[in-house]
Amino acid sequence: MAAEPRSLSFPSQQMWVCFRSEAEIKFAPLTDRCTVGSASSNAISIDGRGVRSLHGQFFIENGEFCFRDFQDKNIFRFISNKEVSIGIWKASVKDFEALRKEYEKSILDSFKAILKEVKSENLVEAYQSLRRRWFLTKELPEEIRKLLKSQVAEISLSSPIEKLLEDPEITDILVESYDRIWIERSGELLPSGLRFINPDTYEIYLENLLSGLHKTIDEVRPFLDFVLTDGSRAHLIVPPLTDGARYLSIRKIKKDFFTLEDLHQRTMFSEDTLKILRKSILDGCNILISGATGSGKTTLLKALLNEIPKSKRIVVIEDTSELRIPRENAAFLYSRMDLRGSLPPVTLRDLVRQALRMRPDRIMIGEVRGEEALDLMHAMNTGHRGCMGSLHANSARDALFRLQGLIQMSSASLSESAMRDLIARNLHLVLHCGRDLAGSRKLLEYAFVRGLDQSQILMEVKKI
Repeated sequence: MAAEPRSLSFPSQQMWVCFRSEAEIKFAPLTDRCTVGSASSNAISIDGRGVRSLHGQFFIENGEFCFRDFQDKNIFRFISNKEVSIGIWKASVKDFEALRKEYEKSILDSFKAILKEVKSENLVEAYQSLRRRWFLTKELPEEIRKLLKSQVAEISLSSPIEKLLEDPEITDILVESYDRIWIERSGELLPSGLRFINPDTYEIYLENLLSGLHKTIDEVRPFLDFVLTDGSRAHLIVPPLTDGARYLSIRKIKKDFFTLEDLHQRTMFSEDTLKILRKSILDGCNILISGATGSGKTTLLKALLNEIPKSKRIVVIEDTSELRIPRENAAFLYSRMDLRGSLPPVTLRDLVRQALRMRPDRIMIGEVRGEEALDLMHAMNTGHRGCMGSLHANSARDALFRLQGLIQMSSASLSESAMRDLIARNLHLVLHCGRDLAGSRKLLEYAFVRGLDQSQILMEVKKI
C-alpha cells in the first residue's frame, strides 16, 4: 500500500503567534514571558510602523497566553483566535495544527518560487530566504527544515528520474503519476520501484524541469516535446487532455553507439545480412528504415552512418540530436519549434533544402514524418546517392505505403503514378526492424526495390 503523502507541520506541543499586516504574514514560536518589539534584544523582534522598541510581552496565566502592552498596561487574553494590535500588525495565538492547515500550501509555494531563483544546490540560501519571508526566528524551525529537506530531491531535480537516467541499461522512462514510474530494460517494461514523495513534489519537479529548459506548458498547449540536458527526448502531456494525470515519457539517448559488427554480435542480424548491409552502403544505395517505436531504427541508422566512407560528406537532419557520432566531414542540423511565438519555426523540410546547398554527398533524415519525405526523394533523384531516413511502419511493404502518404502531405501536386515512379526509381533498400518474442531488437526483414510494374512497386522481400 502506498504511503500517505507527507505534509508540512509545525513543531507539536508548541503555541505560535501569527502576525498579519496588509503586506505579509510572519510566525514566531511562543514561550512564557517573551518580549516583542523592534529592538533586536527582544525574543520576538518585528519591525513596522507603530511598533515600539520594547512594545510588550507574551505570558501564560491560568493556562492561557496573554499579552501585556507596556505603554497602556492593558492585558489582552487570546480567546477564540481574537487578535491584538501591535503597531501595523494584528497578532493572534494559534497551535501548530491550526497554522498548518491555514498556511501549509502558501509556505510550500514560497519554497518552490525561492528554489527557482537560487541555485538548487544552495539550500542554505533557500532556507534563509524562506525564513526571512515567513518566520521571526534566527534560524528556520528545525521541524520545517527537516520536511523541506525531504522534498528537496524532487524540487532540485535530483529525483527518481535522474537516478533512472544514470542507469545505462534503461532505454525508456514512463511516468504515470508520482508513485507509478515504469522503465524499459532489455526490451521489457517493468515497474521502476522508485517514486516521488507525493503529488506536489512531482508537480514541483516538472515545473523546475521546464523552467530550467526555458519551456512552458499550459491549457492553451497542454503538450510539449523537449530535450533534456543529456540529450534524451521527452514528451509531457497534462490536463485537460488527460484524466487529470501528468504523463511524462522519456526516450534516453545513448552516449555511445553500436557498429554494424556490434549489432551482428548482439544477434540483431546474421553474418550474411551484415555483408548485404555493408555492400549497400559502399554501393551508395538509398535506404529507408522502418519499424515501431523502440524497435531499433535509430540504433541501426547510426551503425549504417558509421559505415559511410570518411571521404563522403554527409549532412544529418533531425528534430533532436540522436544520430550524432564522432565523425569528420559531417554536418548536423536540427529543426526548431518555438512555442512562445518569438521565433519562426524551422522544419525538417526547410533543413533538407538548406542541406542541398552544403555540398552533401549523402543526406540523412533521422525520422521522416511529414512533407519532407518529398524533398528526401528529390535529393535522392539529384545525384545524392546513399541517402537514408527512417519512418514508422508495420513492415517493409507498409513502409512504402506510408512513404507515399507522407509525400501526399506536401503542397506539390503529384499524381499517384508519378509518386510511385519517384519511389521506385530512387529507393533501393528497405530495412524493417522489430522485436522478437523475447523482446530483443531484430532486423525482421529487408526488401530490395526492383522497379515498377504498371501501378505496383516491385519488392524482393527477405524475412529473417
